Amino acid sequence: MKTVVLEPEIQMSDSSESTVASMHHSEVYDRCTALCYATASEDIVTMTNLMRAKADVNFQDYLGQTPLHIAAASGANMEVAALLILHEANIHMVDKVSQTPLDLAISSRNSQVEQLLRAKGAKIQQGRLNNAAIQGCWAIDANDVAVGAELSCTLKSRVFRGKWRTIDVVVKYPLEHVEALDHEEADEDTSPLGQLQYEEVLHEIDILQSLRHPNLVLFLGACLQDQPVMFVTEYMPGGDLEQYYQAQGKACTHLPPTSSPSTGLGQSTLPCPGIFTWLLSMHHP
Repeated sequence: MKTVVLEPEIQMSDSSESTVASMHHSEVYDRCTALCYATASEDIVTMTNLMRAKADVNFQDYLGQTPLHIAAASGANMEVAALLILHEANIHMVDKVSQTPLDLAISSRNSQVEQLLRAKGAKIQQGRLNNAAIQGCWAIDANDVAVGAELSCTLKSRVFRGKWRTIDVVVKYPLEHVEALDHEEADEDTSPLGQLQYEEVLHEIDILQSLRHPNLVLFLGACLQDQPVMFVTEYMPGGDLEQYYQAQGKACTHLPPTSSPSTGLGQSTLPCPGIFTWLLSMHHP
């Protein structure tokens, strides 16, 4: 008759279980940290291996930044960001100062990653712009702006003449947002078109606050803490470039595609060529 020897069951103490859990947490943290470093160095092979080993692609470092934030801010190529997104990186995550990967791509002039993120549905965050406004001292209180006569209305915005601290200014709002305010409608009722108008005004603010040139209208500030969002520029009595050429009997379609007669600046030198006629100031007699 065979004797079966039963091995005693090993009982783990609470401290042992805690040690094992701590070791596991450390391994997970090391993989995630390694993924951040691999992203910064654009090491596609290491990134792939780490993500296959279950490294958290949405891990946030001490700044609250994910690997996708790092890819956007470090100037990494589009392949690096695309790989992270393929492994379900969250394009909308914000860091500790309310910046998304798109915000960092824009501020670091990483146009490839910016285009990719926009194609995937990323939007400019109002929180990041508001922080920039406060730090850059260009935040404006809406109560300080006296809005006057309407100058123009487009498919996406309304532009008014106004006064700010005794200065003649131009005030611009997203179209649907200011119309909703006129009718005292709730912000929650904003349509997809209204959301697009709002995002385009945020994008315009983001461009204007970074530009300074003698031949560009001067950006004075923006109100981002109240609704509707608006921004203020200097008022130019001569109108914009398009109006000037129309008054001279010349169509703007005859302008060379890469230059502007009033400045000699190529359209390619501006971050957003589509708004260059609105930006260029008139100093003609």
